[in-house]
Amino acid sequence: SLVGSEMCIRDSNESEDLGCVYDHLLQYYPQFHNIILWGRSMGAATALLFAARTQSQLTALIADSPYPTVKEITIEYLKDQMAARNLPQSMAKNVLEIVRAVSYTHLTLP
Repeated sequence: SLVGSEMCIRDSNESEDLGCVYDHLLQYYPQFHNIILWGRSMGAATALLFAARTQSQLTALIADSPYPTVKEITIEYLKDQMAARNLPQSMAKNVLEIVRAVSYTHLTLP
């Protein structure tokens, strides 16, 4: 997808990359025991994914302007997954409706 005039890749691998940096800091710089993670926009989403997927001992996490809604994250994820499988991205909204229906069935939402 294009953000401004630069190519931007959305993928969950960034949170894995961040995990490598985090592990490196802990291993080679043990004096850095109070780590504050800050991410903006897509970086905020990466920071949130990293924190959610790991047992990291962050002192703080600052998510500056992350994606505004779960729906937007889900649509972007679906588009990426569909593109990886050569499926038409126009199907993303249909798949989102299925995800929504399943979520409402299994979760207690307002």
